[in-house]
Amino acid sequence: MMERLFFGTGIGIGYFVIVLVQMTFLTPLIDRVHKSYLHVLAMITLTVLGISFTYTMQLYEIEPFNTFPMSALFFAVWYPFYHLGYFAGKRDWNPSSKAALGLAIITLALSFAEAFFWKGTLPAFAASQTKATSLAFSLSITLLILANRDVAERRSVAFLAWLGRASYFVYLFHLIPVSLSKTIAHKVGLPKFTLSEMLFVAMATILISILAAFTAQKTVPSFAKRWVLG
Repeated sequence: MMERLFFGTGIGIGYFVIVLVQMTFLTPLIDRVHKSYLHVLAMITLTVLGISFTYTMQLYEIEPFNTFPMSALFFAVWYPFYHLGYFAGKRDWNPSSKAALGLAIITLALSFAEAFFWKGTLPAFAASQTKATSLAFSLSITLLILANRDVAERRSVAFLAWLGRASYFVYLFHLIPVSLSKTIAHKVGLPKFTLSEMLFVAMATILISILAAFTAQKTVPSFAKRWVLG
């Protein structure tokens, strides 16, 4: 049991709790770095390390590190866009919106292309967010948000601020609507592993999670909000 809890498999949200703990340790370390070139060097080095880990585990089928959650337990796997967002958020840096959008479109297309490449031999990896192209798409989305953050702040400050405060709850809760959304998608006839299914599941999960967070903030007693809502 202790081993399952340590590796995030003891409970449904165990992996996400471990990631939050990793963020707790990483954030002050990142914050202590003041030179921009050191941030960039750290991001590049750890990104390469994370991608190398992912593809080594998958191609050589090294168990249990080739299946979730063990495949994503190493922080360098999800770390790049977290560091990029944190780094840019501390600086007045606004990348080109058109360039970010173009990059997002290209990396999304590459992600689908890589998924099709792996679907015959490594179907689970084909759908994984840890593929290099999927990481690149996540990075491009981070850049796109940064490029448009001034517009977002002007139009919906209150909602975005609230959503940021609710992100802890959404992060831990979202597995429930993911499963529910997949069940609904299959019942209405959406084919598995298709773009229509993925879009439906993603949008439904986000909407249900936001509604659940809003309900929790209204109903959870004040003394428990710190532990439930973060």
